[in-house]
Amino acid sequence: MNTTNELENQILGVILTRPGTITEAMSLLPDSTPFVGANEKKVYAAMVDLHRSGYDTDIVSTNIALTKAHGPKDSFGLPWMVRLTTYTSAAKGAAAGLAYKCQIIWQEHCRVQTARLAQELLVEATEGIADGLTIVEQSIKRLTELQSRLIGLADAPFSAVLKQASALARQSFQTGTPPGLLTGLDELDSYLKGLQPSTLTVMAGRPGMGKTAEICQILYNVSVVQKKPAVLFSLEMSRLQLARRFLAIETGIRNAQVAAGCNANNEPIDFERLDKAVEIVGGSPIHVFDKLRTMPQIRSKAAQLKAKHGIELVVLDYLQLAKTGSRKDHDEYAAVTEISRECKEMANSLDIPVIALAQLSREVEKSPSKRPQLAHLRGTGAIEQDADNVVFLFRPAYYSAKDANGHPVDANLLINIVAKNRNGSTHNDEEGIQLFYDLPTNRITNMCGGPSI
Repeated sequence: MNTTNELENQILGVILTRPGTITEAMSLLPDSTPFVGANEKKVYAAMVDLHRSGYDTDIVSTNIALTKAHGPKDSFGLPWMVRLTTYTSAAKGAAAGLAYKCQIIWQEHCRVQTARLAQELLVEATEGIADGLTIVEQSIKRLTELQSRLIGLADAPFSAVLKQASALARQSFQTGTPPGLLTGLDELDSYLKGLQPSTLTVMAGRPGMGKTAEICQILYNVSVVQKKPAVLFSLEMSRLQLARRFLAIETGIRNAQVAAGCNANNEPIDFERLDKAVEIVGGSPIHVFDKLRTMPQIRSKAAQLKAKHGIELVVLDYLQLAKTGSRKDHDEYAAVTEISRECKEMANSLDIPVIALAQLSREVEKSPSKRPQLAHLRGTGAIEQDADNVVFLFRPAYYSAKDANGHPVDANLLINIVAKNRNGSTHNDEEGIQLFYDLPTNRITNMCGGPSI
């Protein structure tokens, strides 16, 4: 088994003799932090600086850079670096195994950092520096950050990503469907090009607009219809309340009747139909949690589900109820800013779409039209900046039974307003995606019918 020092020397030797390999090494070790040897750390740092400045990382160039930075040193001067090159011949396949060796160095660094973190937490726990809950929250957050970096080791070369983009475009054209994860709401999928990996979509609105109903419908379409694993972190409704909603969507029985077991005439509901729905929804790869409150807890659980079940979608309901697990929770603006950025980082680290619901303030209702706009998100942390997509939910009938011209407003009309969209166009002040919202069953469908998937 190679020691860490030997692996570091082999990595440096490969780069010195084959300067082009620095690109591959930096994709896994972007800086010298994981290196243990003091000399090895300085040499790799010099190589990284040279490459970023557009210079080769051969022996002569690296030696000149080191001399400028640290002065003439026998400990890692030219003779020492020449000896490094012998590792490439002594170690069979040293160049071919460069990526593997870089991964070992990084993983060892993570183990060391985890051990140090454990020691720090032990001191804090035994000496009472912080309360127990704070220690738990901070440990989860810091371990999750390490976990996210490890997940990044599996990143493919950019050339492979380019090929993937081309293949997805061809597949989208041939199938006539958007390339991302389908929500089952046709026009929304068309606008967003489906839910793309690594994207954060914020769905926002005032209370009573149907935010939870729409996200339950999307989760139903993703997990029950398409059989794709997804997770919902609910900070507002309990799992029992959400279970009733999913059963109402599946059966078409009113949500209130699912809860009561009978209709308004005190007649029993169709329990055989309900039991069948339990089997269908229960057999789907949907995960629901209602006891996780902080972003470190949520990110840790999402990472576990990604590794174990391959989840393809994370949903948070809703953003302002989540906690950072730090002192920022005492400052609402700072807390929401931190949480929205954590949501975006979660999408990036897991490489799957994340949907976060958000509550809009009463400022929306001061406008004559009552239609939400991006300006209503400003002042609510950095949600607008962090989100790749922003979709507002608006129900005209919630505010008035008639429109400006005196015509009756459809009580079942739910409008999705795409206000920000990294993959396409947005709606103006009068446009929007019209959906059919059946309030008693919480079903939300395309105006032309049911889900298209």
